[in-house]
Amino acid sequence: MSRRATHASPMQAQAKKVFIYARVSSKEQEREGYSIDAQLNLLREYAAREGFEVAKEYVEAETAKKAGRVAFNKMIARVRKLGGGTILVEKSDRLLRNLKDWVTIEDLIDEFDVDLHFPKEGGVISSASNSAAKFMFRIRCVMNRQFVDNLSEETSKGMRTKAEQGIYPSFAPLGYVNTPDKRIEIDPERGHIIKQLFDLYATGNYALTEIAKEARTLGLTYRKSGAPVTKSSVSSLLRSRLYTGWFEWNGELYQGTHAPIVSLGVWEKVQRIRRDRYNFRTRRTKRMFPYARLLKCAHCGRAIVGEMKKKKHIYYHCSGYSRDGKKPACARKYVTQAALEQQFIDLLGQLSIDKDIFKQMRNALKASHSDVKREREKMIHKHQIESDQLQKRIDAMYIDKIDGIISNDYFLRVSAHLRDKLIIASDEIKALWNTESSYMELGIGLLELARNSQTLLVHQTDIGKRNLLKLLLSNRVLSDGKVSADFRKPLDLLAQAKIAVDSATTEKERNENWLPGPDSNQRHGG
Repeated sequence: MSRRATHASPMQAQAKKVFIYARVSSKEQEREGYSIDAQLNLLREYAAREGFEVAKEYVEAETAKKAGRVAFNKMIARVRKLGGGTILVEKSDRLLRNLKDWVTIEDLIDEFDVDLHFPKEGGVISSASNSAAKFMFRIRCVMNRQFVDNLSEETSKGMRTKAEQGIYPSFAPLGYVNTPDKRIEIDPERGHIIKQLFDLYATGNYALTEIAKEARTLGLTYRKSGAPVTKSSVSSLLRSRLYTGWFEWNGELYQGTHAPIVSLGVWEKVQRIRRDRYNFRTRRTKRMFPYARLLKCAHCGRAIVGEMKKKKHIYYHCSGYSRDGKKPACARKYVTQAALEQQFIDLLGQLSIDKDIFKQMRNALKASHSDVKREREKMIHKHQIESDQLQKRIDAMYIDKIDGIISNDYFLRVSAHLRDKLIIASDEIKALWNTESSYMELGIGLLELARNSQTLLVHQTDIGKRNLLKLLLSNRVLSDGKVSADFRKPLDLLAQAKIAVDSATTEKERNENWLPGPDSNQRHGG
């Protein structure tokens, strides 16, 4: 049997529960308060005039899309539970904002004893309303939906136009603030903190957790709540291209008119570090062994991996398997971590140079400084010309994109390649500018590193040992438990110099220890 009700008599209408529903369409209207108050005052006056006793008022101070219309759903649920009721709403567009709401209200009217009163539109809709009234109600619903779609379309169009003008068309992210003319500018309180975070991460010496902790230490907070930023927020801002002066909007890249906080080079370096760390995390094992995958097997070329025995002893072996699933002979040979480390220490001993050799090399660095300076100036001039040409090409392509000569996809693809080359050229220029001031320091630092490499290896953390050996050695191979490797340039020259010095010293000692006598092979201690 259908629960469809007939039009209620005045006495039956008075017996129904009466509900008021008011809604604003934005948080700004909620804070200002006037819109909700105006609706409630109108509906309360209407209820008093009609002799209705209001059972409950439902207020919605959010957009339907974001909040899910919590108050609306609660009201509908109560009406269903009661089997009917009277709902007072200022206008139909306050009650219905999408087709789903329309279907919900149509079902209530058809299945329950529900009356809808719209005081501003001067109408009442119920199951007993005539076809003309229902038709007009449905027309208003369709027009409301058209208004919402058109508003959204016009808003998107306006935001796209702003983006094409280089104006970021949304709320300013951390580090920027919105200006009265609806642009963004660097936040004087937070902008310098954002730059510090990028610079710290670009060094490659800090994890994301440490950067987030540093952000809180520097006082980076959310503008509205004043709460310290979270790790996820820091991760998001490190990904945002907006801080370079460029920004993405609806899948397209635009050059903004706002001032950048970080250079494009620093931003690109941060992205490379993030990608490298992600790739490392996806392939690393559960436990970190300092020398795992640092060496290759001399027999099959596979990586040398670590394995813990009896929860305390670490052994290394080849990771290879034969086609039948059994370990080959090279994989069954184990070497302890202590033995492996001692071999590395002995190998680094080839870089240990004495004080006299150290002084000679330092003097040689000073003598070659003038030649390096002339070469540096030539290279800077070359890279500067290249950098200027690349920037002109990017600017010209951007104008062609705006004029519609080239497509946005072509611009993004080619300009990305040109920007990468521009970053490389800029990095080369910066590196060369720093050469004069750091040339001596780097050279002497390299000598110091060579002299102290054995001690450094012993006192480093597991990750530090791994990084130090990767810095100093290449072609690292393990053959039957024996380590062999090549020193990276120019450390290979230091090793060769030490061999030559040691050889000369040995020959000198032999000559000094020569004893003449009948037996020409006789020596001290012989």
